[in-house]
Amino acid sequence: MEEIEFHELRKLELDILIDFAEYCDKHALRYYLYAGTLLGAVRHKGFIPWDDDVDVIMARPDYERLFLLIQKEPVGPHLKLCDYRNSKRCVFPFYKLIDTRTEGLERNFREEFRSGVCIDIFPVDGVPSGKLQREFFFFRTMLKKKILYYCIHEFNPDAGVIRKIRQTLFYYIFRNMDHRIICKSLEKCSKKYDFASSKEIAVTAYGDGKREIVSRHVLEGDTWMDFEGHSFRVPAGYKECLQSLYGDYMQLPPEAARIPQHSFRAWWKQHRNGEGARRNE
Repeated sequence: MEEIEFHELRKLELDILIDFAEYCDKHALRYYLYAGTLLGAVRHKGFIPWDDDVDVIMARPDYERLFLLIQKEPVGPHLKLCDYRNSKRCVFPFYKLIDTRTEGLERNFREEFRSGVCIDIFPVDGVPSGKLQREFFFFRTMLKKKILYYCIHEFNPDAGVIRKIRQTLFYYIFRNMDHRIICKSLEKCSKKYDFASSKEIAVTAYGDGKREIVSRHVLEGDTWMDFEGHSFRVPAGYKECLQSLYGDYMQLPPEAARIPQHSFRAWWKQHRNGEGARRNE
């Protein structure tokens, strides 16, 4: 199989993002660039030079409507919307829009969880307003994400001694657990607090915890921003969003930290005979 190089991987992801954005605009679905993709748009006008994925968010009502629409009208001929409900290879409680001509595997994932070149689509939900309620809520989701981690990853032989002991114990307990049960539980937990009636919101199904919390007004409107020569929607309150996630988001990290975090390897299912990504064909 022909491996997909870093620059081609990002070109394919951009193609998927373009098709997805056009589909959302056609069907009046709200989407926004998020996390490293949003930061890349603001700071670099495109991909962060060392980033290798694309993240978008949707308010839960639009997120659920997207799934229903795609059953009748796919985004594109080579694109499939996957999650734990319709694909055993999708191991998270959020959507992946996958280019089905490709396959890929995240570092340390078990071999049966191959996916493909994709963009990640996260739902945004409400969060509890009470302090104790909120602490308990994020503690529960953190525990479930840890369990999910041990369901889908291989044992890491390079871990330190303490981590190896912990891994041995947790792998023995959780390795054979069905990841879909955990995903369903995470999704149920995240949907408990309604987006429209909550003062504050976050990516709670599979996010970075409390640092993702922002006021709901952040998503009450949008603006357009350039990303790799194309315009996409970003939250009207994108500054609050980025400050919550990264603090001083315009400050570049140390050079040693400027490496891809996902280490995703991908390849074509069939030999391409030197062809480029789809929009160059």
